Amino acid sequence: MISDKLREIIEFRKVELWGLLIGVLLVGAGIFWLKTAGESETKIEVVKAAVTEVSETSSPSGELIAVDVAGAVKKSGVYKVTKDTRVGEVLDQAGGLAPGADTGWVEKYINRSEKVRDGMKIYIPKKGEQETVKAEVVNNVSGDTPVNSKVDINKAGQAELEALPGIGPVTAGKIISGRPYARIEELSEKKIVNSRVWEQIRERVVAW
Repeated sequence: MISDKLREIIEFRKVELWGLLIGVLLVGAGIFWLKTAGESETKIEVVKAAVTEVSETSSPSGELIAVDVAGAVKKSGVYKVTKDTRVGEVLDQAGGLAPGADTGWVEKYINRSEKVRDGMKIYIPKKGEQETVKAEVVNNVSGDTPVNSKVDINKAGQAELEALPGIGPVTAGKIISGRPYARIEELSEKKIVNSRVWEQIRERVVAW
């Protein structure tokens, strides 16, 4: 049995004893919580996505090609452009049409939305140039020059090309836009003229 003196001590110190007991319990609970929380903590791994930079030269659309712009433009020359460049954009790089350019011919035969090709030649005639060439062709035919004289598909003007059998204004414009040609057979291979017209002109054209 607890002696009366011990009971008196416990009764006198009970507040302090309860405080100590509660403190021990809180410390134990804190240690337990920290331990279990540390074990169950979800680990998050941040993975940085790799970014691949594609330069103009490494992209297929960034390959440079050469386009020859001549005639009635402000800055004629050979321009290095990408394969996706349009005819109108190349003309803009050439400074646009020069004063005196045959704008009516351009509106008829130049497709500004067309994509350029490597080695393509864009020639813009001056006003009256086509009529002059046509007159020269007529004079040559009626003069001493043989009717079957060869026409250079790389240099001939609109009117001179239209003088060939089966060639109209549209086809003549296509021939000019498709320059330069290494061989006359390219007219047929590139579908610039159909097989019927090709048979009519093959003996009358050259590609110098």
